[in-house]
Amino acid sequence: MATVTLFRMHHEQPSTDALLKIAKALGIKGEAKESPEGLALAGDAGVLAHAAPCTRLGGVLFYADPSASLAEPAKRPVAPEAAKKWADRFLESNGLLPKPTDDGRAAEIEITAALTEAVVFDGKERKRVPAKTDVTSAITLDGIPVIGPRAKVRMVFKDDDRPVFLHRGLWDALEPYEERELVRAHDAAAAVDGLLGNRKDCRDVGHSVGDVRLAYFAREFAGAPDLLAPYYFVDVEFKNVDGKAAGEVQGPRQTIWFPAYR
Repeated sequence: MATVTLFRMHHEQPSTDALLKIAKALGIKGEAKESPEGLALAGDAGVLAHAAPCTRLGGVLFYADPSASLAEPAKRPVAPEAAKKWADRFLESNGLLPKPTDDGRAAEIEITAALTEAVVFDGKERKRVPAKTDVTSAITLDGIPVIGPRAKVRMVFKDDDRPVFLHRGLWDALEPYEERELVRAHDAAAAVDGLLGNRKDCRDVGHSVGDVRLAYFAREFAGAPDLLAPYYFVDVEFKNVDGKAAGEVQGPRQTIWFPAYR
């Protein structure tokens, strides 16, 4: 019988001094304000906030510069190598990377940066131009991908060497919580297929089950214990509204998540 570990996530509220240090790195000046929801700081260069533990997005660090449009192409976007170097240094120097568990298990976090292009029209022709530099993350734990709003790092750079947008959703520490039986991917797909087939209001709508992917899901906080648990993400394609069977012409699609443990 295959098993999988459920982890308990721990988040820490940064001190006012720690938030001011982060704000300085982002070029923001202002006074930090504290509330039961977390810490926040607003200045001419943007707004910085950290969600307190046990709130809906507990542990998330968020920054945005309202004067910068993410849609408008930058004149000269920051080079991906420089953006990645800044991101790595920022996360490390501010203690924003998760600690390993007491038994030595640590999430693998790969930070990458790449130019994103946009299509512009000058009145005569459309052409693709470099628009911004996106920093993204790929996280794995025990060889399983980790996804969700509280398991990602994203930054957007434009012309400046500092980002104009930042979302850091990571735990500060993990604690092994339970060892549970791992549901087989085939059984998860069959369960989703059965649930859809039994819906009274959708019996005349055909569907087909596609890819099934296993991932730890750092979902929004829904009550203690705050668990990092594995789920299967099952792709489903539905019959088109014109009556054609699923698969003949691509119809509406939905991804359904199903617990991967019992």
